[in-house]
Amino acid sequence: MTGGWIDIVPRIMPKKQISSSMLWWIIVALFILCDVFIFNANHFITRWGDGQISMSDSGAGYRNLHYNGEVFSATGEGRGGIFFDNLDMRVVTVYIDALFTDTIKEEFFIQYGDETRSRWSTDWFTVYKGAEESKYAVLQTRGNVSYIRVFCRDIDSKILINDIVLNKTVPLRINPVRIFIYSFVLFGIVVIKQNKYYALPVNKGSVKQKMFTAVVVAAFVLFMFWLTVLATPFSGEVSLLKNLSNVNKDQYNAFMVDALIEGQPYFIDRPIEELLALENPYDPVARNNADLNEQTDYHFDTVLYGGKYYSYFGIVQVLVLSLPFKLLTGNYIPTPIAVLIFSSLAGIFLMLLWRRLVMQYMKKMPFVMYVLGLPAVAMCSMLPYSPTRAAFYDVANTSGLFFGALGLWLILGSASGEKIKKIQLFFGCLCMALAVGCRPTHVFFSLLVPVMLFDKIRAAFRDRKQLLITLACAATPYILVASALMWYNYIRFGSITEFGASYQLTMFDCTTAGILNPVNKVAQAVTGAISYLVPSFDVKTSFPFIFINRIDFALTYKGIMYSEPVMGLLGFPVVWSLFGIMSVKKITSNNGSHFAFWLPAAKLSIGTIIMIIVSGPFGGINRRYSVDFSWLFVFSGLICSYYLYEYISDSQMIIGRSHVKDETGAICKTSISISGIVLKLICAGIILSIIIVFFLVFGSAGGNRVMSYNPHIVYHIQRFFGFNTW
Repeated sequence: MTGGWIDIVPRIMPKKQISSSMLWWIIVALFILCDVFIFNANHFITRWGDGQISMSDSGAGYRNLHYNGEVFSATGEGRGGIFFDNLDMRVVTVYIDALFTDTIKEEFFIQYGDETRSRWSTDWFTVYKGAEESKYAVLQTRGNVSYIRVFCRDIDSKILINDIVLNKTVPLRINPVRIFIYSFVLFGIVVIKQNKYYALPVNKGSVKQKMFTAVVVAAFVLFMFWLTVLATPFSGEVSLLKNLSNVNKDQYNAFMVDALIEGQPYFIDRPIEELLALENPYDPVARNNADLNEQTDYHFDTVLYGGKYYSYFGIVQVLVLSLPFKLLTGNYIPTPIAVLIFSSLAGIFLMLLWRRLVMQYMKKMPFVMYVLGLPAVAMCSMLPYSPTRAAFYDVANTSGLFFGALGLWLILGSASGEKIKKIQLFFGCLCMALAVGCRPTHVFFSLLVPVMLFDKIRAAFRDRKQLLITLACAATPYILVASALMWYNYIRFGSITEFGASYQLTMFDCTTAGILNPVNKVAQAVTGAISYLVPSFDVKTSFPFIFINRIDFALTYKGIMYSEPVMGLLGFPVVWSLFGIMSVKKITSNNGSHFAFWLPAAKLSIGTIIMIIVSGPFGGINRRYSVDFSWLFVFSGLICSYYLYEYISDSQMIIGRSHVKDETGAICKTSISISGIVLKLICAGIILSIIIVFFLVFGSAGGNRVMSYNPHIVYHIQRFFGFNTW
């Protein structure tokens, strides 16, 4: 029986003669050939032109361009173009030697005529500063070309053209990094398959497995740092790491910090009289009619109450990071750094929470499922979106998730022994309470606490004293933090439950949000929840391959709702096993494993509640809100996947038998186990989910700032992954 295409490489030589080192070099040689003849195919294609011709050689004409004797520049009077006429030759490439002044990219398109049609037009394509390969446009002409016309989109005198050359051969560029990474991945798959490492169970005491876990965690942190750098403008030096004395100020890194240093809950900056003089300053139309600009005349998305500015975002992030940073360094912390810190910590503790869940409740899990689950819970939580935009809003989401994940990790650890570890429980509940201080909707995370401690609490009923001590350890931090937050709300707004959301200066008047009738509120929330669940995307043949669309809910909801393209959670295969959650309950009901059903069920319920709330009158469909609840669905999907796999594995189901040779060469029969197939399907779904998130980061869902600041780097990434983007 063959093992599929993976077996091709080791079958090149007899199994007894091939060594790991030889296998490695065979794979490297294979990918060197792929890099030369597939990824660099256009180098060979473009060698078939009829000779190079430049503008000076052909006496090319031009329109709406100024020529100073050395370079062409746009006049600003219309779309500039350069014309090659009377060619009658084969043309395979157009090389545009563009120079850049105050722009980093420029779009062009080409018109030409050949023997089959008098005019063809290419799509717009982009030439990037710092990406020499992007200057080549490869044409698929038919016969000889009679003319070539090159047009640039920019008419604002930003683009300079040094020369345009026809039939310049695309250079052969071997990418050693691509060869190494692709070879390493294939080599790892072959070795794992040959040695059946995927069938090894998790081992809490295994040093190698701990090291593997550490490598995965470190790789995620490096990935988040890489995204942060990509989303930051730089030229030679990374501006993210310099000029701390001149950072962009916002609510978290400056306004709230300065207010606390002055000992007051409101911003030092006061509203201008024109804003306060409005009959209803919360109406965005009234602000626009008064010619008030949200960038210069007032603080958008802040709270206006009693003639002062406040923040309706949590204060915990400021107390634990922004304020200490200011006091220690004298500078404001850049928001991208704050987002990087909180998002990395959130991902780390989500992975540690997954590890602890596996080691305590899913001890038979195959190591490969466990180790793939590590990046899955971090990536599919939508955390990688945060560094690509790095606004103060993301500080609230990521910090709340960090405290929530840390709290659940501590609480789960408190129940790992015979008795509940009181100190660990106390600090776990403290973190859960602080998560509410970061983002109030995270109060629902705390509903997971009794589910995770169910068995311990039930056992503690036999000892009432220990039960009371346990409840006190869990309740005390909530009482302390809740008291502080209620006092903070009261001194600001005269109400212990008002966080300020009702007095926002935002895109609609939040003071009237309650006017929406209950039926419409339900319709809005359900419509939003459907948008977060149902995937809608286009698939293209070039990186990043997946491009998210907005859900069209015009037929079902006629109201106004803020909407961004988001990836519906059902688009991730890792959550598909949730459709079998009731089967999990039936499977595990006989062995008394309450955890197997009730924890994922609780996570699903809480995730749905948060999803509906953020879609409500104060929210909408926003990709940063996905951080609040996506991880709950991912954890639930992984847990259900394991218990379904365990049931099939314990049942020893087979689908047939095959004939194979043993070590002596004798023919013997072997069973084809369903559990092995199920494990591979589960792992494939997890891997696919991780890959989808990676691609989405650079697509329309999150990579806009990356494309704006460093499009040439994205272009190089496109070439790394796509053989059709030479």
